[in-house]
Amino acid sequence: MLFSQHNEHRIIVTRLVARVWAALFGEVNFQYMALFGNFFLVGIYLLAWREFKQRVPPTIIGAGAFLVFQWSYFESATMGMTAISNFGVVFFSFSCLMLVMRRGVLAVTISILLGVLAAGSQANGIFALPIAASGCWFAGMRQRAFVVALISTIVFISYFSNYYHPPNHPSALEVLRHPFDGLYLFLVIVGGLFPSEIVAAFLGMGILTGIALFALHKKWREYPIASLWIIFLLLSAASAAVGRVGFGVHFASRYAIYPTCFVVILFMTYYRFVFAMFRIPVAVVPFGAAAVSLLVTGSSWADISKRHFQGMLLTEGMPVSAELSAPRFGAMQYPDSAAATKILSDALARGLYRIPSASLLFPSSVQVAPTSPSTERNAGVIDEVKTSGSLVEVVGWTDLPANVPAREFYVFGVAGNVRARLPEVRAREDVAIHLNRRNAVYSGFAIKLEFGTEEEARRAADTLCVTVMAPNMPSTKLWRLNVDCN
Repeated sequence: MLFSQHNEHRIIVTRLVARVWAALFGEVNFQYMALFGNFFLVGIYLLAWREFKQRVPPTIIGAGAFLVFQWSYFESATMGMTAISNFGVVFFSFSCLMLVMRRGVLAVTISILLGVLAAGSQANGIFALPIAASGCWFAGMRQRAFVVALISTIVFISYFSNYYHPPNHPSALEVLRHPFDGLYLFLVIVGGLFPSEIVAAFLGMGILTGIALFALHKKWREYPIASLWIIFLLLSAASAAVGRVGFGVHFASRYAIYPTCFVVILFMTYYRFVFAMFRIPVAVVPFGAAAVSLLVTGSSWADISKRHFQGMLLTEGMPVSAELSAPRFGAMQYPDSAAATKILSDALARGLYRIPSASLLFPSSVQVAPTSPSTERNAGVIDEVKTSGSLVEVVGWTDLPANVPAREFYVFGVAGNVRARLPEVRAREDVAIHLNRRNAVYSGFAIKLEFGTEEEARRAADTLCVTVMAPNMPSTKLWRLNVDCN
């Protein structure tokens, strides 16, 4: 389990942290794990400080902190796994590349260990040791380069031993079919500080221009370690673009650590040039950096708020009746609900995790009526009506969720001999987000109606409507596309 794949990654470090956490505290707390992962972000800033402190004044170094500590990477910062993996891989890789250029056996030994940790954090971590070996070679440390390259080969072979292509991922060869989309996604990742593909692409072009100037001005002589960092970041962005272009071009905040590092490196390198061009006093720079930090955070604030709300939605449904069919967990943010349910159930059984909230789920009744009872509003949707022989299934949602006692569904606009079954409860995280209500997670339903004949079922499917009522609650009529339910 420790070395098994998670998509294309081997998240050994994250799993080790989780195991140690469970051993020490008896359970896994993902909020504290996210906080732990964010300390890697502090470490990345301290590495930048260490690299540039000899040539950059403290005021500029301090201004760089505002550029690092913003919320463009809210996905990574707020999730236990991604905080450790996404920030950890950059920290371990940067540390590896810094130490490998120092003299002494201890430095290179620690560097190799950090390179291994980088590979065990996230897939792009396998770039750290090959880049370190290349850096040693060009610095004239040929024996060290050979040793690091040998260890890198062992890590590479171990990483891809028993490797399989994630079944839910498109092929990396999709980039050959869509090269312009691949290039566009690369630019979006390189410049992805703002949640807009166009803005990110233009910023990405600006960053790549700055990197080109860095190379043309031979800044790699002045900042050899930062040069290795840039190579790592470029390879990371390129591999992400190749691996994800099959999903389409999209902004993803989890990659924002790359443009942040690019911006900080270029800022530290070219601050004198910018000051001379725009005649900016050094004392003003921290205020400008703070303004940029606030702008970046503000541009993502709506997504940050949505993410925060989503993080509070996970709940355990507790039916008060054994006859009620309902998913045990609601608002799981995992594509395979069956696998997620098993993982959560096992974690609860072993005492490793506690669900933040629980919802009592009450059974509902179904009445078939010739006309709708009087209703006060429309708050809910019939998403789908399916027929199978004489059976009709009505799927939708209502703002009177299953945790409202004594709910009644009135099905009207039908004719013939009908027998209604007890409604199923469905989890609808999307509805809870839309309504901004945590108790709306179990707002989904599925009603099955059994008719006397297939013809009656087909006619009913074309005309039926639903009203939902509950004691001391305003009744609601559900909206249905292309059917007049008023």
